[in-house]
Amino acid sequence: MDTDSGLLIVIGVVALVVLFNIGLALSFLRNRGTRQIIMFQDTLKKMANPWKEEDEALSELREKVSNLESDEDQKGLQNEF
Repeated sequence: MDTDSGLLIVIGVVALVVLFNIGLALSFLRNRGTRQIIMFQDTLKKMANPWKEEDEALSELREKVSNLESDEDQKGLQNEF
């Protein structure tokens, strides 16, 4: 009796997994188009350079700091004269 109910549970779980996978495949095939391609390209770009946004933010910050330092140097020279 236990083997029968265990077998039914295993069959039910396998059927559920198979149906879920079929649903995912059908959903992908119906909505195939540029949206997935664009999403895939964005993912590849992020994988190629995962810290791109952080690098850009740091370079912008570095530029602002150097501008501030040069402004302070110019003010310091003006105050000396």
